[in-house]
Amino acid sequence: MARNATETAGAPNQRFERGAYVVDVSTRQTVPPGPPWTGRVHQVHGDRYLLATESGYQWTANPRDVRAATATERATYETRVAQVERERAALAEGLGGTGR
Repeated sequence: MARNATETAGAPNQRFERGAYVVDVSTRQTVPPGPPWTGRVHQVHGDRYLLATESGYQWTANPRDVRAATATERATYETRVAQVERERAALAEGLGGTGR
């Protein structure tokens, strides 16, 4: 199966800094079909990135499998971050906390 532009990793020498929005193409699912994960660079460890999803889940990625996220992927990520923050605040409030 041919990969389209959104499924192909970036240039081999492309480096991303902490906070960059990236997509790890190695996480793309074929069965059931699913898009690759979008994350933000949390740390750079030599030849590996530590990435974080919008919910805070972290995983390591090989730079060869990572490409810059598109504007749509970044917007989707930020929308999900806001949703997670609202859900956490509502949970904290329901437990009698301050939400922060």
